[in-house]
Amino acid sequence: MHDIETENLKLRETLEDYDKEFAEVKNQEVTIKALKEKIWDYEQSLKNQAENLVQETQVQLHNDYAEKKR
Repeated sequence: MHDIETENLKLRETLEDYDKEFAEVKNQEVTIKALKEKIWDYEQSLKNQAENLVQETQVQLHNDYAEKKR
């Protein structure tokens, strides 16, 4: 009977460890999701900045060309 109680206690401790580990993994998943969203936001921001810079450069080049043509 004592062996069964000892084994039961060990199994409960193991289960408690697994529950803690599972909670940590869930927290990591939430953190990873939030970081992926931040990366996506930064990528979109950089893409918009690059597009704006290209447009500004095109306008400037067009203006420079028109001025030289005159």
